[in-house]
Amino acid sequence: MDWNDLQYLLALSHHRTLPLAAEVLGVNRTTVSRRIDQLETELGVRLVEKVGRDLALTTAGLEAVSAAEMIEGEVHNLERSVFGRDQELIGEIRITMTQGIGLLLAPELARFQDQFPDIVLDISITNAAEDLDLMESDIAIRFTTRPPDRLIGRLVARPTMAFYASNQIAEQFVHLEEVELISTHVTDLIPNPGMVKKFRKVVRTNSIDVAMELVASGRGVTQIPCYMAEGDARLTRVSDTQSDPMSELWLLYHPRLRSQPRIRKFVEFVMATFEDLKPRMEAGS
Repeated sequence: MDWNDLQYLLALSHHRTLPLAAEVLGVNRTTVSRRIDQLETELGVRLVEKVGRDLALTTAGLEAVSAAEMIEGEVHNLERSVFGRDQELIGEIRITMTQGIGLLLAPELARFQDQFPDIVLDISITNAAEDLDLMESDIAIRFTTRPPDRLIGRLVARPTMAFYASNQIAEQFVHLEEVELISTHVTDLIPNPGMVKKFRKVVRTNSIDVAMELVASGRGVTQIPCYMAEGDARLTRVSDTQSDPMSELWLLYHPRLRSQPRIRKFVEFVMATFEDLKPRMEAGS
């Protein structure tokens, strides 16, 4: 049995309606209903029934809530005894993000630590989707169009992309009939915009950072997220920007962390930072 599903039943028991339970949990009412349905399927018994316009717990539901309250009490005891310092602006925050976002945020994260020197940031740079339910990380800053409904999600930005060349190649770009292409997994997702007569692929790499360095060194063009390229004085944009329909940037964390002051402070700080960075993230949109 998933303890997370029991929390949905417990919230419904305490707050009596789906909308109120959903508000407390930070999810929508459909999620609360679906997770309780899932719990009923796993247990093979009805936990909630409709009485007129209201929802009421069945006998089995009352037993499940009683057990959930006992578990919740033990969890709270554990939090008080082991994680008591979570209520202070000290401790560790484990964050996962991509390489590009890490480089973009690094100066701002240094500023955060100047303000809160007792908070340690453990930053994991990866494209893998850690399971926040298992506490492998506290906060994930991830590209996705389908953030998990079990997590609290804040939409950060809808990044744009464009083709970039070195400043030298950009000066003669409009006169070129053929241009060398540094291909990445990003480039292959976007059709040829028709800005030149022909692309000639000379390099393919799974690293946007490598592609950027090749282009900055005078080798062809490549398509890069604007937030990575706009701050590089060696590069010039040579195409219109376009949104990646498959990619949005989200900040994600588990509902059980929302009461921790250091998590709240970090989320507020990062969201304010991205608001300042939005012109760069969504250049030309």
